[in-house]
This record gives sequence, structure tokens and C-alpha cells, in this order.
Amino acid sequence: MAGIAALLLGGNPTLTPAAVEPALKANSRPIPGTCSGGCGAGLVDAAATVGVG
Repeated sequence: MAGIAALLLGGNPTLTPAAVEPALKANSRPIPGTCSGGCGAGLVDAAATVGVG
């Protein structure tokens, strides 16, 4: 996720951490299978998050 956050900040360096976090979470999908803890929001779709494609 750090790389995707860097891409977001490269496109808009004025973004705050409070703006980056929801963008990452909004473009995540659940991890397949079961997770016993610590999996977070899921797998982030980089293209959707940075608006490519």
C-alpha cells in the first residue's frame, strides 16, 4: 500500500494521510478465504485508486 500511497501523493502532493487512507480503503476488495486477524481492508486496486485505466 505504501507504493500506491506514493503514487497518489505524486499526483497530488497536498493530500494528507487523512485523505489517503479512505482512498485506499474505498478501492480494496476482500482477501479470498478466511482471515483469522490482521488482514485489514483487503487487497488494494492500484489502478482504481490512482485513476488509471
